[in-house]
Amino acid sequence: MAKELPYYKHEPSEWLEGEIQICSDAAIVCFTNLKDGYWLKLGVMSYAFALHKYCRRDKSVLQELISNGIVDLIDDNISISFLDKQLNEFQETSEKRRSAANKRWGNKDTDASALQDICKSNAIREEKIREEKRKEINNKKNPAFNFRKSLIGLGAKEELATEWITVRKNRKATNSKTAFDNFENEVKKSKYNINEILKVCVIKSWSGFKSSWDFEGVIDDKAIENPSNEELITFNSNVNPTVFKLPKSQFLKLQEDNKNGGYKYKIIA
Repeated sequence: MAKELPYYKHEPSEWLEGEIQICSDAAIVCFTNLKDGYWLKLGVMSYAFALHKYCRRDKSVLQELISNGIVDLIDDNISISFLDKQLNEFQETSEKRRSAANKRWGNKDTDASALQDICKSNAIREEKIREEKRKEINNKKNPAFNFRKSLIGLGAKEELATEWITVRKNRKATNSKTAFDNFENEVKKSKYNINEILKVCVIKSWSGFKSSWDFEGVIDDKAIENPSNEELITFNSNVNPTVFKLPKSQFLKLQEDNKNGGYKYKIIA
């Protein structure tokens, strides 16, 4: 491996002007080591391996690289597109050279046939190993639809996107492209922006949204539905620092609905 692929192409302009520069110092250091390890492993690296070996088990660092499009997460595997491209080019070149070598061997006399068979067998075996590894990752090059990334691409704050996905999971809603497209269409028809919509969906534990719904007064203390005149609970969560207010019974229901989602709610005096 080291003799065949001792280095990869690195363009300073892409590094200095690319998205990596908006990342934290910790993420930059992680990616510097991660891309070298990815190259040595022929582009086959699991998320768990990358997290433990190159990110010091800090999920936030690896998530930062994924969120900024530096690294892609395809199923449970890491993908670095500019290195994948070079690995594919190398594989194509290798196959062409092997074909040319086979033609040259065909013109040799029979005394060389035994050596040819040995060399050819070794080459086929090594190439087969590389090809199997490349196929494993290439079969996943069309990444599965990512509902959270699509929400963020639509303008959603990361915290709200994450929290709403948890609500949808608890409601057993499917995070498919069809579901997202329907949501996007409703957002475009609505008078509210996406973050206002997501905020209310999280408060109300709604898995969906219709543009015809009116949010007037949902956040306003005076307009919160509180027919029993209950105590209003002011709170935020470990996932979303935004401060919300709900009647006590609704707050307790919100806790119960999301108790399996990893949420920790903090009541603010």
